[in-house]
Amino acid sequence: MIDYQGVITFESFSSTVVNEQLSNALAIWRNLWDDGMDLASHARTFIAGGINAAAKARAYHQDDAPLRC
Repeated sequence: MIDYQGVITFESFSSTVVNEQLSNALAIWRNLWDDGMDLASHARTFIAGGINAAAKARAYHQDDAPLRC
């Protein structure tokens, strides 16, 4: 099990909101989003779901571990 305790971030670029020169330099060729708050809400839900799934998996595997005497 990994016991990571650091910061978790979500990074996304869209050519709608990024400067054209930077979009070209980063090879951003699609407009994935244009509403930062909506993206942040979805990102937070996605990350929270992953954290919850990891916690459930960890609890399951700890309960499933063989007893040691």
